[in-house]
Amino acid sequence: MNTAIGAGVTNFKLGVSSYPDVVAKRWKIKLGLAQLATNIIDKFGMKITGGKVVRNVDGTNTPSKHSFGDAVDMVGTSEKMQAAANYAAGKPGVTEVIYNKRAWTPGRGWHKFTPANGKTDASSLHTNHVHIGGTFDNKMIPMDIFASSEDESTASGMRDNLTNPDIGSIGATDVFNGWERKVAKIVAIGFYPILIVVALLSLTIAFKPKTDIINVISKIAKVARR
Repeated sequence: MNTAIGAGVTNFKLGVSSYPDVVAKRWKIKLGLAQLATNIIDKFGMKITGGKVVRNVDGTNTPSKHSFGDAVDMVGTSEKMQAAANYAAGKPGVTEVIYNKRAWTPGRGWHKFTPANGKTDASSLHTNHVHIGGTFDNKMIPMDIFASSEDESTASGMRDNLTNPDIGSIGATDVFNGWERKVAKIVAIGFYPILIVVALLSLTIAFKPKTDIINVISKIAKVARR
């Protein structure tokens, strides 16, 4: 069985978001991982600080998951990082989560983490960030695979800040906020009828004799005085 995120999944709703794609390009990570990362950003208010970096696991000759675009490092408050770590553990494609001297792997669950390099600094012990790694496909998957329906908000992928530090500086053509779409629709609904009324009044004034217009104004004035 292929455990890669998004493997073999077809015919599903993705919304209209380009957000995971923007994150994937910004951090040079697999699209499946980017989708999980954006879900974590929206759910916990986390930030991505590391994506694809070609290197070995510190203290070993084993290539890091970062080398293949299969890992991200994320930061937030200690509470948010712990919640995000617990959330990521066991998600499709995830094979390793490391945070605060502990690691999660399939089969073992959470257990004590000892850095291979023997160092005890915050970065090595992962007390200052969450590491999420695994085997991911470069495609999107249905959001309900991640968790409950509340997490499907990420499927729309709309952020409130077009220069979001979570994903780096991006343009309005990359991400258009959901609430901005709603406002635009409301404005359009209210604006177009006004244009139509103004156009009709202009045509009426242009083609009606002045005497008719004066008579209409006089009748309105009489009604108003009653």
